[in-house]
Amino acid sequence: MPAPDSDLVQRACSGDRKAFSALVEKYRNDVLRLVRPHCRDANDAEDVVQESFLRAYRNIGRLDRPEAFRSWVVAIAQHVAMDHHRAAKRRKAHLDVLEREKRKEHREPAEDPRIEELQKAITTLKQRNQKVLELRYKRNLSYKDIAELTQLPESTIRGILARSIAALRDKLDGVRTGAKK
Repeated sequence: MPAPDSDLVQRACSGDRKAFSALVEKYRNDVLRLVRPHCRDANDAEDVVQESFLRAYRNIGRLDRPEAFRSWVVAIAQHVAMDHHRAAKRRKAHLDVLEREKRKEHREPAEDPRIEELQKAITTLKQRNQKVLELRYKRNLSYKDIAELTQLPESTIRGILARSIAALRDKLDGVRTGAKK
């Protein structure tokens, strides 16, 4: 008869690697079934399972109720799967941006003095606002993509764009009328 989880956990807390290996063997498939739907492929799922048990091993001394090991490792796996999913989305967003940049034609700006005025006005904005404007209007990214890249909420991105455009209008109106803003 296999040892109860509480005994295995207590032995693992004392440094018994075989006891922890027995826990991994006992619950590995449960964790794999849980994380598989959240992963791109079987290799990603295996990575998430491995990371989950590694975190469990490192923190097993923090487990308050040894008999609740399964619930605890499943909760860890859910967090690791979410972290993995978010990181994959960020990597994909970055790769998408790089791919768009590769395909983008490098066009020379028209010989229009208004473009120079606009570029000058943009440099007076905060660096973050300049970056958001660039992502939206030069790289044609969606609000969602910009939010993922900058790790800011979409509502903040929309606000930054609205305030930046209003500030640019004020500055450019001032240039046209001869007033300095």
